[in-house]
Amino acid sequence: MSFNVSQFSAKIGKYGGLASANKFVVQFTAPKWYSESSPSSNEINAADAALADPDMLSFLCDTTTLPGKSLQTVDYRPEGFGKISKVPFDIQHDNLSMTFLCDAQHRTVRFMQMWMQEITNTGSITAGPLATFKDRTSFEMNYKDNYKADLEIYVFDDSASEVLKYTFFDCYPIQIGSISLGWEQNDTIMKLPVEWTYSTYTIFRDSLPTEVFEGRGPNLFQGISYLN
Repeated sequence: MSFNVSQFSAKIGKYGGLASANKFVVQFTAPKWYSESSPSSNEINAADAALADPDMLSFLCDTTTLPGKSLQTVDYRPEGFGKISKVPFDIQHDNLSMTFLCDAQHRTVRFMQMWMQEITNTGSITAGPLATFKDRTSFEMNYKDNYKADLEIYVFDDSASEVLKYTFFDCYPIQIGSISLGWEQNDTIMKLPVEWTYSTYTIFRDSLPTEVFEGRGPNLFQGISYLN
């Protein structure tokens, strides 16, 4: 059977064409430590009180991944010998990777560093071995309920009428990547890579019910589609 370009194009066109990888938005739910925090000068530096907020993180998220999942299997022989059959016993999720553009006031960097600080206390070590941070001694772990948060990734189609929604539950950062600096990088934007873990995620595909997305008016992709 020969390859027919017209048939291939018609088949792809039937489903609206191929998906673009640049039409997405990430939305964060504020973790408990952020929504309930009222930092005092004796716990953190006063400058660190100016942190990014979840909306700012959504705006500055430059790249992200849609992680995969894989089944964990064991070898099984029904009769004790012969051909091996793979039997699943667990499922493993890939980590979620993101890269953030860093603002000039470094609020994004401080937010991620403070999130790590809320997970394990490393900040009070400079004040002595008996110093505490929110009643936690040096390197003491916090309860997960205080630092976990849900996270959503919306992937839009070209018409901005369909959306693929990924919802990640119990997210928190497990690695803040290194940032490269150099005197020769005059026109380079500083970026912060962050690795996340989570318990599980769900995927739903649906039509946007109205022209208003999340109560903020027409989104960027809907506006572009109106202007053709």
